[in-house]
Amino acid sequence: MKNWEIYFYNDLPKGSSQPKKDELVYLQRKRYIAPKGNYFHTVHPQETMREISQRYGMKLSRLYHLNRLKKGEKPIVGDPLYLRKRKPKAGH
Repeated sequence: MKNWEIYFYNDLPKGSSQPKKDELVYLQRKRYIAPKGNYFHTVHPQETMREISQRYGMKLSRLYHLNRLKKGEKPIVGDPLYLRKRKPKAGH
């Protein structure tokens, strides 16, 4: 495995520090959505979007997209973040 793959698969910018001790590290591409049964996540204090994406094994860019957030934007503590496609409203 090449170094760039570790950074790419774990949404780490090039030249950033290595993954932290005891951090979950992916050795292959992450999913576009969280596994079935995980529809949303309630944001906890000091939690980052990257930590949430790592926890559920989903791409960071997709997590931002699903929640209509801009890259780098911080989620609000206590708010739910969607981990899968939003369910359509009744009648649509």
